[in-house]
Amino acid sequence: MNFPIRLAQKSLYAMIRNSIGSNLFRNFYCRFPEKDIDVMKNGALSCAFFVSSLTTICGLSERMHGTVQATIKDLLSHGWNFVADKEGLEICDVVIWEPQKVEGELHSHIGFYIGNGRAVSNSSIHGVIKEHDIYFEGSRKIIQILRHSCFHEKFEL
Repeated sequence: MNFPIRLAQKSLYAMIRNSIGSNLFRNFYCRFPEKDIDVMKNGALSCAFFVSSLTTICGLSERMHGTVQATIKDLLSHGWNFVADKEGLEICDVVIWEPQKVEGELHSHIGFYIGNGRAVSNSSIHGVIKEHDIYFEGSRKIIQILRHSCFHEKFEL
């Protein structure tokens, strides 16, 4: 009996592309003793939630996270590895950019590489998933790249 082979990278790529323009990852509420709080701040802090949600759906991470550091830790424990060559980006690589100020605090940023110098991540300004230049038109440096060990074949668009 033949069983279908799960195509994690192809599925992840489709989900990334299909998420562009979505505000699905804009809000996530937690109860604190004094009140309920949207910890994603209406999309201002949703990048890790977006990345960890899609990787979890594809079976490439354990669960959803609200921070970049927790997302990286989860990815590293589920077959993702750091890539040394920042010029050798491949489709579906997870990209971590240098921290920038969001609402007065420094925050790292995480998203996906989709090929041809383009990336997809949550826009902290608009609170939706956006496609953009991999370097944000030269305004942001890549500090780390992660690639899953099952992405062993060159992905073709």
